[in-house]
Amino acid sequence: GTINKRNYLMPSKHSSVVGGSSAARKINCPGADLLLAQLPEVTNRDSFFSLEGTVLHTLMERLITGKLKIGALPVAMIEKGTEIRITPELIHDAIAPAWAYWQDFLQKIDTWQLETEVEFPGIPGAFGTADVIGRDDRDNITYVTDWKFGSGEAVKAVYPDGDDLFAEIVNEQLMFYACGARHTQPEFFPPGCRVILTIVQPRARGQDPITWCEVTLEEMDEFEVLLRHAMKMKDPPTKKGRWCRFQACQTICPHHAGPLLDLSALHNTP
Repeated sequence: GTINKRNYLMPSKHSSVVGGSSAARKINCPGADLLLAQLPEVTNRDSFFSLEGTVLHTLMERLITGKLKIGALPVAMIEKGTEIRITPELIHDAIAPAWAYWQDFLQKIDTWQLETEVEFPGIPGAFGTADVIGRDDRDNITYVTDWKFGSGEAVKAVYPDGDDLFAEIVNEQLMFYACGARHTQPEFFPPGCRVILTIVQPRARGQDPITWCEVTLEEMDEFEVLLRHAMKMKDPPTKKGRWCRFQACQTICPHHAGPLLDLSALHNTP
């Protein structure tokens, strides 16, 4: 049988404490929050691309739950007052590959859940929404999958460790969802289970649209400790890296702005 649980309240919200999308920044650059607090508050306006991504997530959820058929998708959908056209190109490039992944995925799993609200253990107010959780009971494998419908720069399941040439770092967003899912839905994580984390990004540029990795329950334990520690630091450091992308604090970050030319020094020159 299949579990199909959809919580309609949470996906549009983000935790103000820490969520999947902010986990990498919180762990790797815990001092970023202090920089962000110095900036004027900006009204968060949804870009066309984020609205398109929301529509594609919704289409996948409706396809999976049988509310829509792949051959009869709407020509457009309205998201927050903006019309998003469901063009043949969009179906070919984004929806069809994700649907193909799902068809293959169904052959591996016994139960699944969509859009599960998960709470991260030990950090009050930390939550996120896991796109897909699946269970293969026979082989005792738990899958956590995240849809990424953006085009352009790829999001990967694992990244090279900038500090260690021989190590890799698991995508912190996936780890956040996996740890949250284990805490919130423990029945999906029985003793000794293997855990496979996957990013499905059909329009990723220059790489495989599906990247995945396997993590141990012990590695998940370590991630939980790391994130909780980062959140409690009294004098949190800053660090430059891939987590800086799209962050407003780059404008005042010493790692990005660098030592700016000291104009007063020029005036004192004889």
